[in-house]
Amino acid sequence: MALKYSREDERTADIGGMDYMFRAGYNPNGMVETMQILQKEEESNNSCDFFSTHPSPENRIDYLRARIQSHYLDGIAGTKTGGEDYRQNVLDRLKNLPDEPRR
Repeated sequence: MALKYSREDERTADIGGMDYMFRAGYNPNGMVETMQILQKEEESNNSCDFFSTHPSPENRIDYLRARIQSHYLDGIAGTKTGGEDYRQNVLDRLKNLPDEPRR
């Protein structure tokens, strides 16, 4: 009751995010993979505040997989996973950051 956003709001945000991913040409299974990472984190660290305010990753995986089956299955073959984009836009940039000055 005290949470600013309900679990249904979080579900709506997840599905909206997945819709944006797919329309941008990305494979929506990446969202499921992210939730699987969060699920592993939850299993190893139950004290994380994130998990007290969000639906469980397991529930999120279930409804995201159902969404993929019902909305994206026919168009998923041509989507990208974003690995190359991530490497170029994040990892390569991190490699090129100047070293912090030593104090």
